[in-house]
Amino acid sequence: MTPKHEAFAVLNFKNNLSCWQYYAKLCPKYGHLQFLLMKKKHPSNVDKVVEECVNGKASPLGIYSDKCKRKYTLSDNSQSKYGGWTAASMNWYKELLTVAKDGRTSITCEPLEKAALEKFA
Repeated sequence: MTPKHEAFAVLNFKNNLSCWQYYAKLCPKYGHLQFLLMKKKHPSNVDKVVEECVNGKASPLGIYSDKCKRKYTLSDNSQSKYGGWTAASMNWYKELLTVAKDGRTSITCEPLEKAALEKFA
């Protein structure tokens, strides 16, 4: 794994964490459905979860909530420069990349890497 992979993995994790936590709360009741984050606010209640049925079959679960808003991406900007990633995310990615590169030169890196490989091999 390269430092770029490490930085991008951390960025993605942090970007989606609040969304995953919100989805985890919905799973006991709606876990059988695909979750679909809606771009527009629901007119009556922004926290409302709406399950629609099409021809008697459950369709994706439409979620209208800021509780699962992603931190660094805008879902309706996928065709824009950087594919919807904000300027703040690009700056944080650069910081994470520096941390990942510096971490590889640390004296504690080799023992930690060996311990991780033994644990997960």
